[in-house]
Amino acid sequence: FEALELPVVNGHGDLKPSNLMIPASTAAAAPSASASAAAGSTASASAGAAPLPTVTFIDFELAGAHYRGYDLYKLFRTSGHLSHKNMRAFLRDYLRCLAEADQPPAGQRRTRVAKSDLREIHAEALAFEPLTWLEAAVFFFFAMATYPAKAHEWQPLALDRWESYLASAHLVEQDGPATRELLAARHRKRALRSRKAPGWADPDATGPPSPQQPEPNRADAED
Repeated sequence: FEALELPVVNGHGDLKPSNLMIPASTAAAAPSASASAAAGSTASASAGAAPLPTVTFIDFELAGAHYRGYDLYKLFRTSGHLSHKNMRAFLRDYLRCLAEADQPPAGQRRTRVAKSDLREIHAEALAFEPLTWLEAAVFFFFAMATYPAKAHEWQPLALDRWESYLASAHLVEQDGPATRELLAARHRKRALRSRKAPGWADPDATGPPSPQQPEPNRADAED
């Protein structure tokens, strides 16, 4: 991971669905909110629009300095089918929130997220699949050693996570699929930015162009 220079942030450390809580009073709005996010639409406070649910994070015992992609992938990690559509919708809003925290958009217009930024962070998150399985395997093996009376309960979980790690470890080898995808996404992003010239809007920019600049390259504009 050091060779890939992956971002380290102040993270949760165990960001998974079971560590997110939605009050029952607002849970019914969750499907509408998810559908809006998947479609890339803006949540509306207008009459008739379902309010976004209140989400509470719990279990901060592992919070601290973590690779950003670790938490982002673990939220979607599954032994079944991974929905890349839902992951990209989440990552798009994640990038939008980061951009708007630094520079709030004018009026009601949302900050645009460039495809190259989305492609890069998606590839970054996918590179953490092996580590999320390895961490879970170590946790359950540790639980077996700490609570031998319950080892028979933890062993199937430990072995399942360990096998998942072994099956995915190749993804982040030097020439592994996840490594190649991340490096390709970064290369494309640099190439797009290198095309910037006087009078040319950054095709990778988030946010509306200034009146003095032409519209950004539509091929890279996500929204």
